[in-house]
Amino acid sequence: TASILITFTSHNAALFGAALFVATGAYFTYFLDYRWLAFHLAFATTFVIALTVLGLTNGDYSTTSVIARTDVVLCAVIFIPATIQFTWRQLLARATGSKVDALTGLLNRRGLWDMSERIWSVASANRADIAVAVVDIDKFKAVNDTFGHEVGDAVIIRTGTRLQAHVNGFGYAARTGGEEFTVVMIGTPYGLRKRIATLPKAVVNASDDPLATVSVGAATLPFIPHQEEFDYNEFSRAIVAADHLMYDAKSAGGNTANTAPMAVPRRRAH
Repeated sequence: TASILITFTSHNAALFGAALFVATGAYFTYFLDYRWLAFHLAFATTFVIALTVLGLTNGDYSTTSVIARTDVVLCAVIFIPATIQFTWRQLLARATGSKVDALTGLLNRRGLWDMSERIWSVASANRADIAVAVVDIDKFKAVNDTFGHEVGDAVIIRTGTRLQAHVNGFGYAARTGGEEFTVVMIGTPYGLRKRIATLPKAVVNASDDPLATVSVGAATLPFIPHQEEFDYNEFSRAIVAADHLMYDAKSAGGNTANTAPMAVPRRRAH
């Protein structure tokens, strides 16, 4: 754009033509990092000012006329892309925030589903199994009734933080209910069983006050070749199966983990 504008014999015509930087600014806004946009704005501003100086020294138009045109062009070149960039980043921040639980900072239910699609793809690429675990804090109502909701929130945050730390590098934890979490992991069959079995101990420390244990139910999905596409129905069935196993663990007294493979293997995606 600049190389074409400098061929104009009239500097004032080139000054008006500099409004084309708005179009290139839109490209920088939507498709490149904001630092590239900053570089673009600096370049465009410098170029417009240079055209303004040349227009003033040329003397074909009055100083007021040239400065007025410069103001109009700079407003278009700078403020339109900058405003779009700001709005775009705000929308992205809101979209990202809608997938995060406000209390724990973990993924929420919507974020879990989005992340599960990625985990499914990674598992397929690495020929790994998938485990879906539902984790529920035992006797949480008693914690709230005895210590208050502020302490109850602290227990939820503490549990979520430890869950994520336990599965970090292998998957993600999400808060999907009041005191309920869902964990999705990938790994070998043995590795997943071991990580699930140690979940109740991983989220509890003897020095915790109040002490809060968890019940865990997990369903495993074995790797099936040629099934790269995310199977929503199969994943939903895994969550339901894990939820039932979690309630079985809770009925048995809690502070334990139940694991079982899916009764129906994942079907090949079409």
